Amino acid sequence: MDKTMGRWMFVAIPGMAFSIGLLFFCSGVDALAYQRFQPENVLETVIITEAGGEPYEGKVGVAEVMRNRGWGLEGFAGIRRSDLHQFLSRQPAWAYDQARQALQEARAGSNLTRRATHFENVQTFGPPAWAREMEVTVKIGQLTFFKKRHGVNASKLENEMARLRAA
Repeated sequence: MDKTMGRWMFVAIPGMAFSIGLLFFCSGVDALAYQRFQPENVLETVIITEAGGEPYEGKVGVAEVMRNRGWGLEGFAGIRRSDLHQFLSRQPAWAYDQARQALQEARAGSNLTRRATHFENVQTFGPPAWAREMEVTVKIGQLTFFKKRHGVNASKLENEMARLRAA
């Protein structure tokens, strides 16, 4: 492929409620990233971009959140990275192996996150606005996991978020 030629790839996984178009510029080292980002690897890619620096349990947690959301990709910012193809080309093979194993655990019914549907790196990015209506379920590595709670007491949640930031 010509080094300057871009290629659109449409990804649609049967049985999943999403589709996504991605632009790749493939050449040399970037060809490996393109090869890794095939439809069967989309979910692994989400785990790597969202929890690449986290312990294995954090990767399982991200997989559980995807499962708890019905395997949709909406809201996962990592796959919208402007340098996605370069980022993927720098990832070692073991990162993909861990992501694949984390997906297998989530598909088998793991529940490390206690049915969480959201997560955030609160220590780095601060508590997200949407967290006011959520309950903290667990903290794994730098990731704090949340699920919806009815009748949330905002001050109690703010105290919990402050406690997690201090930890």
